Amino acid sequence: MKKRSICEALLGAVILAATLGAYAGHFDCMGEYCFVSGITAVILFFSSAVYREKTGKSLPDWIYADCSVATLIITIATIALGLNLNGAFIFVHIADPFLIFAYWAYFCDHRDVKNKMILTTAVFPVLYTILAAVILKVTGNCPFPASMALMGHTLPVTVLCLLSVYLLFIAIGFAYHFANRAVRSKLVRKAST
Repeated sequence: MKKRSICEALLGAVILAATLGAYAGHFDCMGEYCFVSGITAVILFFSSAVYREKTGKSLPDWIYADCSVATLIITIATIALGLNLNGAFIFVHIADPFLIFAYWAYFCDHRDVKNKMILTTAVFPVLYTILAAVILKVTGNCPFPASMALMGHTLPVTVLCLLSVYLLFIAIGFAYHFANRAVRSKLVRKAST
């Protein structure tokens, strides 16, 4: 248990340093997906370490998968859109998602995770869309990348864009889920022979 708690605390610290470093002096950009998902990951990993130390229990493994999918999307967008890789953004856009994925792949076991729990991967982007819509309503500015879906389109196109994104999250979540199950099952079979 100590090893996992230490990894969570270190991972939380690395993500926090990278996120704050990337957005230092850019307070107007703190509604961006990368900042919000980074701070959410920090809260998850610090909370998880504290919870584990106090109770001896782990949070459900699907929560870490949700976090990994939410940050993997950043890497996909970085490659697809050519996002900023200067300074701390190389951590925010590439290293942090990889570290979160590595944590999930090493520590999490989906053999007992129910398939329906993978649908929770869509919760973060839905909540982020709501946050971005509120920021747009209050300030008149829409944070990136929500601006790509929420601005300049008719309502049907906006809905189609958002549903496509939510379905992408769910599809990646199921790919993670079934790959984790297959690998874990194979490792257990190999260890028992």
